[in-house]
Order: sequence, then C-alpha cells, then structure tokens
Amino acid sequence: MTNNKLNIKPFAFVMNNLILLFLIVMFTFFRSYLCLCMLLLWVLAELLSVVVLKKVVSFAEFQISMDPGVIGRNEAVCVKLIVKNKWFLGLLDCRWHLRIGNRMTEAREHLTVEVPVPFKGEFVMQLPLKCEDLGEMYVEVHRIVFQDFLGMCKIPVKQELSCYCTVLPQIESAREGENFYIPNGSEVHQPREFKGNESNYSGQVRQYKEGDLLRDIHWKLTAKQQELMVKERTSTAGEEIGILQQFSEDKIQNESFVTSGFSMVHTLLQKNLPVRLLAWNRKLEKMEEYECNNVLQVEEVYGQLFHLPAKQRICEKHEIELMKESMDGLFVLDGR
Repeated sequence: MTNNKLNIKPFAFVMNNLILLFLIVMFTFFRSYLCLCMLLLWVLAELLSVVVLKKVVSFAEFQISMDPGVIGRNEAVCVKLIVKNKWFLGLLDCRWHLRIGNRMTEAREHLTVEVPVPFKGEFVMQLPLKCEDLGEMYVEVHRIVFQDFLGMCKIPVKQELSCYCTVLPQIESAREGENFYIPNGSEVHQPREFKGNESNYSGQVRQYKEGDLLRDIHWKLTAKQQELMVKERTSTAGEEIGILQQFSEDKIQNESFVTSGFSMVHTLLQKNLPVRLLAWNRKLEKMEEYECNNVLQVEEVYGQLFHLPAKQRICEKHEIELMKESMDGLFVLDGR
C-alpha cells in the first residue's frame, strides 16, 4: 500500500548520488573550478535541504483515524493517514511504520507507507483494509521517518498514534449457523437442557398442546380432569435472559462461539426479551456482566469483549457449572 511517489523517489535519489560522484571525480582529476563551484552549490543545497527537513519535522502534525467504527466481517474499513504541515515548505515524503493486528486473535503484521508532506497544508491518504477476522482490528503508528529532498538525511520521529474498529458477525451469515429456536413467549428451546424460570407463571391453565414442555404440566389438575393440563405463561418482555458467552483459543471454534452468541442475542431482542450477557475475564479473575437492551448496546458490549485476547476469556468447565448453579436459567454458549 504505497503511493506513486515511490516510483519517482528512488530514481531521483540515484541521480543525485551520481551527480555528486561525477563532481567529485571531475574536481579530483581535472581541478576544474567549475566543478568546484558546482560541488559547493551541491553542499549548500544539501544544507538547505537539511534545514528544511528539521523545520518541517518541528511544524508537522499527524493523525490517524478509521471509519466506520463498527463493521461486519469481510467488509472494508478506511484508514486515514493525515499529515498537516504548518510551514510554507514541504518534503518529498515521510515513511509511516504501521502495526496492524487483531486484539482477540492476537494476529499482527507490519506495514510501511510513504505519505507526501505538502507545502503548508494537509494531505490525507486513505488505505482500504478488508477485515476477515472477528474481533477488534487496530492500526498503530510507532515511528515516522522523514527524508530530505536530496535523500541524504533521515530523521526518525517516535509516535504513539492508534485507531481501531470492531468487526462483528454478519447477521445474515450468523443466522445460517443457528441451532436454537426461540418462540414467542418465555421458553428458550435448544438441543441441550435449559433451566426455566417459574416467575412468569400467570396462574392460568389450559389444555396440553404439541410442543409444550413436560415441566409445565399441572399434574394435580391433570389427575383430576383425566387430561393433560399445562400452566399458562405470560410474555417475558422486561425479564432478562442470562447468556454466558464462551471463547476458545482455536480460531474457527472461537468464531463459531461468537457468531452463535451474537446471533442469539439479536434474536432475543427482536422478541423484546432483554439479555444480560456474561463473559469471564481471566485477567481480573471475575465474571463480567453486560446489559443488552438494544442493538447499539450489543455492538458496544461485544466491542468491550474484543478488547482482550480470546484466551483471556475462556471459562473452565467447573466455573461454568458453578455459574449454572448460582444463576437459574443461564444459557451457556460453549458449543456443547
């Protein structure tokens, strides 16, 4: 990811070095005053170039930004490298040393980009980056190297600039992998056992219908009327459903966990069922809880979860069992 200046700069620097070598050879062998004058002019030009370089370095300002802040997987994000020069002279370019990575997967790579320094103005270079992995993608600038016009002097400047964006699962692709069904009402049906909540029992009963759970059968009334009767439940709008989001060090399995959790939370919110998302923080040795009452909150919550590497959020089996015992109705998204 470079600009067209890279095609011009090496040639210009080579020509500059060849001219200097030619002047030195001519003056050494022929003692020409013309070559001596040209050599002195070259030295003055280099001194002037160095002075300009130092001035521009002292006046230049740098910024980096990423837009948008939240994107879907396999979408592109635009990283902007901004150079502001308050002095009336500029430079051919400055070299940005970037570090691009993902905090959740701990993947990283290094990139070098050449950005022109304008004459008293602002230059913005846009770098489109495709985000293929879920997590928090970041771009950090740790050093910028300035070079004068003649290519003889370089000044490295340390920088601490960074920007990031949250890469979330695509809702459509997330739903393709759903293995749970959430009907209207209070029940959450899924392939494994899920504890219910008796607090939404309305006190009414009705005849058994196909699909009703066995635990809802009113056994005393069934024995009295000689037919299956079940407890009528009201909607759980306003009641929270606890979901434990699990992670894995395996990249594919981890993305499956995150995609399933993200999709399930969205599905519950569509049915007006607020969610309390739980995730283990191994660094702090505590369970973190987040309220998810709307889509924006869900995006913010997963953005916070992605701040830590996946291995720092793995919850062990015995910890999961303790959580199930302490919190009735907890749904564990661990792929089991």
